[in-house]
Amino acid sequence: MINKEEVDICIEWLKKQEQTKTINRNHTSYGYKHIVENYYKTYISNDSFKEAVRILDIKNTPVSFSSSNIYVALSEKTVKKYL
Repeated sequence: MINKEEVDICIEWLKKQEQTKTINRNHTSYGYKHIVENYYKTYISNDSFKEAVRILDIKNTPVSFSSSNIYVALSEKTVKKYL
């Protein structure tokens, strides 16, 4: 379920990340949502994270046909700062 407050938190975090031309396959949306949760100390749903990616029009692709997760075009260098 998408929650506006969660989406806003994800947007804030995503704006701190460098976008890339290529998809980063080191993390899925599910992994990213855990990174955001740990950083902001609050629950984030996978759907809210994916909605933030959609709103910001960040390049992404499904992990697989049967998966609800996505890969996102974010720089591993900037993401690592939050691991």
